Amino acid sequence: MAGALVGSAIEGSAGAARGMEYVIATETGNLLTVVQGIEPRFTEADAVIVLYGSPARVIADPRANAK
Repeated sequence: MAGALVGSAIEGSAGAARGMEYVIATETGNLLTVVQGIEPRFTEADAVIVLYGSPARVIADPRANAK
């Protein structure tokens, strides 16, 4: 039984990855959250685009620097 518990714990941590949860305020005032890996990293007030899908992704908005 102890071997099964250790194996289960190792198996569970093998799939774990570091990530970030972003809370995003849309232009219409709605809030949504997206969880993804730690790269790329965004800070408050960064302009981003949310790519809807499975999984959803957040990317930098290339139009933000063009203004």
